[in-house]
Amino acid sequence: LRIELYTFGEPRVGNAAFANWFLALFCGGGHETSRVTHKRDVVPHLPPAYSGFEHGPHEVWYDNDGSTSYANCSDVSGTACPAETTAEDAECSNSLLPISIADHLKYLGGCTSLPTPFGASGELLLGTSRQCRGVEPG
Repeated sequence: LRIELYTFGEPRVGNAAFANWFLALFCGGGHETSRVTHKRDVVPHLPPAYSGFEHGPHEVWYDNDGSTSYANCSDVSGTACPAETTAEDAECSNSLLPISIADHLKYLGGCTSLPTPFGASGELLLGTSRQCRGVEPG
């Protein structure tokens, strides 16, 4: 069974040992993984890298609101299955400041926010409702 794993707006979830274990697990099994990021999304930058957290591979960065233009980032060293991960690509999502909560709510041209317990969608609370219409509570 071949696994293709795609995450969207994923935070940093482990240290360097975890990132390299994850890389070995997926490459060793012939699987594929992509960590999709969008413009200035704040969540992929959390927790801060200086605290020892790292991403597993492989970043695919959408630098616009559509779903047609993206960059395959060089966050793995040179080969399809490198021995270890490298630093995050400074030319991809790490190239933009300031970071944005609103960009976390909209991936691939669609809305990704959910209603809050109080009935307002996340982007309404953030004042971005013109960019993205939230899922209304049922």
